[in-house]
Amino acid sequence: MHAQKDVVKRAECPEGMGIYLTSKNKVYLGVPEGMLGRKLLIGGTVSAVSDPGAANVGQMASGPLMCVIPTVEDSLLVLSRPQVAGSSRADDLQTAMDRNFSAPILKRLPLERRGGRIVFDITSFVTKAAPKGADFKPGNEDGTSWYDGLKAFEDNASVKLYQTLEAGGLGGKATVSMVSTVSVLALPARPMRPRLQDSRIGTFYTGSLAGGNRFDLNYLQDGLQPYRFANRWRIEPSDMEAWQRGESVSVKQPIVWYIDDAFPELWKQPVREGVLAWNAAFEAIGLKDVLQVRDFPSGDPSFDPDNLKYNCIRFIPNTTANAMGPSWADPETGEIVSASVLMFNDVVRLLNNWRFVQTAQVDPRVRTRKMPDEVLQEALVYAVSHEIGHTLGLLHNMAGSAAIPVDSLRSPSFTAIHGTTASIMDYARFNYVAQPGDTDVRLVPPSLGVYDKYAIEWLYKPVPEASDLWDEASRAEVLIDAHEEDPFYRFGAQQPSMAMVQYDPTARTQDLGDDPMKAGDYGIANLRYILPHFSEWISDDPDYSHRRQLYSQLVTQFGRYLGNVESLIGGVVLYKTKTGEPCVPLPSQKQKAALRWVVSQVAASAWLDEPSVTERLGLHASESAKAAVSVAQYLAGSAPVAVATAQSNGSTYTSEAYFEDLFDAVFHGGKYTEAEHVLQRALITFLTRRSAPAKTQENKNTGFCFGEDTPPTQPSVDVAAQSDTAVYRLAFLQKVKKWTRSRRNNPEFAYIYSLIY
Repeated sequence: MHAQKDVVKRAECPEGMGIYLTSKNKVYLGVPEGMLGRKLLIGGTVSAVSDPGAANVGQMASGPLMCVIPTVEDSLLVLSRPQVAGSSRADDLQTAMDRNFSAPILKRLPLERRGGRIVFDITSFVTKAAPKGADFKPGNEDGTSWYDGLKAFEDNASVKLYQTLEAGGLGGKATVSMVSTVSVLALPARPMRPRLQDSRIGTFYTGSLAGGNRFDLNYLQDGLQPYRFANRWRIEPSDMEAWQRGESVSVKQPIVWYIDDAFPELWKQPVREGVLAWNAAFEAIGLKDVLQVRDFPSGDPSFDPDNLKYNCIRFIPNTTANAMGPSWADPETGEIVSASVLMFNDVVRLLNNWRFVQTAQVDPRVRTRKMPDEVLQEALVYAVSHEIGHTLGLLHNMAGSAAIPVDSLRSPSFTAIHGTTASIMDYARFNYVAQPGDTDVRLVPPSLGVYDKYAIEWLYKPVPEASDLWDEASRAEVLIDAHEEDPFYRFGAQQPSMAMVQYDPTARTQDLGDDPMKAGDYGIANLRYILPHFSEWISDDPDYSHRRQLYSQLVTQFGRYLGNVESLIGGVVLYKTKTGEPCVPLPSQKQKAALRWVVSQVAASAWLDEPSVTERLGLHASESAKAAVSVAQYLAGSAPVAVATAQSNGSTYTSEAYFEDLFDAVFHGGKYTEAEHVLQRALITFLTRRSAPAKTQENKNTGFCFGEDTPPTQPSVDVAAQSDTAVYRLAFLQKVKKWTRSRRNNPEFAYIYSLIY
């Protein structure tokens, strides 16, 4: 931008930023000289798209970029990233840290000025930050990619990118047109004091810009000490003295949420309620009106829902049956500076299906093809509250539901207070424990649970008397210390995918209560009650499509009950404490009972093949047979490894005992159901094909420290060296071989006999 004629489009704020587009398709940013040294956050969101299968409006496609507004050296601008990897609590050690963790230089640029502003080229940042930015080629010959829509304000500016590219759409690979808004935001001149992460509460965290740890060098400990910051908003009392006197005060910068004007009218009130529910947690620590909700303003040229300055809840009309709540944080402090919630239209289909298969036994309102408005709104409040929790910095807490005694879920007085879980950040879902005839029982999770209010208190309660972030952390942790032994305050990290062993049965998704077998008994009884009533309750479904969908969900729900109990076999419970991380194996009798329970449920699973429902499904495999195969696969592979893992933590349930119990349960010598025959055949098939797995999920004991490096999900660990399951697998097969020899002429066992011989 060497001359006035180079600029073809511009936007300027008199006292703030300017943004310019040149004839050569370059984007320049202009900042007042007083902003030199301020840090910039550059990020992109999707503003419009021709195919929602490729991207979602409002989506933050990738993490933001960060740089420092250039300093001037010898008529050149030096653009750098802030150094956030190393620090020291000791002043005389900071010099060494500064030299060895210096700020990386991104580029040097010619010094240019325009209208009292320092001006520099940000084209490469814009294209990198934009969704699908790697495919963006500005000014291409076919005219399908260009810049436009420049806006500038006091501390931020934005530009829109128009691009057409090949991407995966709803129907597969497609040519997709996309509009993206890239915002450049100047971070506050006064950084927020960070709060060090404590692994006993689940928060998103910020480490170094490279994604790793920060390191502290001090005289208190030997060696560099890793730490990370908990992500949180800058929430400060408007009157600190009044707050310290115990008065309830407003905050300097409330978190303002804007509701998409594209939402169906029916959704808007539950969206508001889901956001504002979190104010109760802040009010408990003396801060009022922290979260506020507004509609998209009309006639306001400064408002742009895709700009980082605005936190928006967006309505996305596509087939995704979900919702999400991403946020962006200042990499230097962990301060959350922007967030969004995406509510996909088809989340209502998911909520409808869940509500039916989990509560139709007790709630006549859901015995219909389409949920009544009041039920839908109740479910939407739950979904929005969960996503807002993520935007406040909270991870999933999968241990929330395990705090609640199963039979308490049938109590009107208990569920009126606690709902189905101690944390809205759990995947506890709806009350599948409630039985036909139970009245006035709450069927949905609470908008906020005990754990949620506690997590907000630790994360956001001011500690003005602290001298520095280390002192603040030691004062804030007193709250966690006081509740460390209480299950209602326990954080259970999300475990990896269902395809691998989930070793902690108290931190599972989609479960309820402290006893998976008892909860499973209630849940399966309800499924068996619901299934024969399908056609009675849902009569306005001429092509059977909705009932087919519900049937699939019901079968899946049955599988969840089996999986919840399967995880008891070889299960260990993890407790994060200040003095370590004990792994407590479940009693062997509980593990034995779990094995018997799973096999007995499969044996009695013929009810899944309800003729009044399945006769209209067309060609399909028996669901009871498929359940038997799935259980056989788990018992042949994952369960033995789980047992071996538990053994290493002191379990008395050995691999030898497990395989003996497995034989007794599967080959009991009585009359077998068809599902049991499938289980027998599948079990032998898997055992003769599999070798001992090398890995399972087990938490790495990282010890306890402020801001420790703790991943949001449990990692895997190699257990091959401690596993003796291969030996007992062979012994099991030999036992089956002997057992079938005398039955080789029986058609029921001919297949097993042929496999072994």
